[in-house]
Amino acid sequence: MAKKDDVYIALIKFVKERTAETGQLTWDECQEFLNETYRELSARPLQALINDVTSRLEPPYGGRDQNQRKLRIESYFHLLEHEELEDARASSRAALRVAIGAIIISIIMAGIQIAISARMFAV
Repeated sequence: MAKKDDVYIALIKFVKERTAETGQLTWDECQEFLNETYRELSARPLQALINDVTSRLEPPYGGRDQNQRKLRIESYFHLLEHEELEDARASSRAALRVAIGAIIISIIMAGIQIAISARMFAV
């Protein structure tokens, strides 16, 4: 099972995906997503989080609807940094597995060489 993302990162991903799909996003959609996904959080921190991740679209981009939101550029860069960190962690785990495998192979080969040398001198 995948690890549940941090609330901040999950909201940024949601806003990015929703605006990529539909081209628009409202405050209510953000709040509905957070209420469904993170029921244990109260309303005030969620409102602050939405304000931190998104900004209101001003006319002419947002029209008359004061409810339309867009992803802040800072939030987008936080998401990029998070994704880079996750990729780096995955790469380091893979490198660690390869290194452990190489060490195990070296130990086995050293044992085989010792055994062969012992047989040669025993004769």
